[in-house]
Amino acid sequence: MRYCVVIQLENSSDLARVRNDVPAIVTLIKGHSQSDEMAFRSNDGVLFGWFIQTDKSIDMIRKAIEGSTSWRNADSIVIFEIGDGLSGKGFTRQWTWLQHSAKRD
Repeated sequence: MRYCVVIQLENSSDLARVRNDVPAIVTLIKGHSQSDEMAFRSNDGVLFGWFIQTDKSIDMIRKAIEGSTSWRNADSIVIFEIGDGLSGKGFTRQWTWLQHSAKRD
């Protein structure tokens, strides 16, 4: 399955938190994936998303992230499945990842 994991750190997050906790969260996300690509990130790094390909359940991934020492209760997460119906332009790395990770029938 292909998913997009979107994380937004709590509003009071400063640069030190971004520098310390985002890499730990990203490492955790990548640890649940056979293939991954950064989908996007905000300029301040507080909001970011990753495309992942995995056989693990959404709930398993979410619980692992929320159980991390880098996670705070006011942080937000949404994980959604990426289907076969895709269209896009630009975003070269992301678009390439989506095309190459698509199921072949």
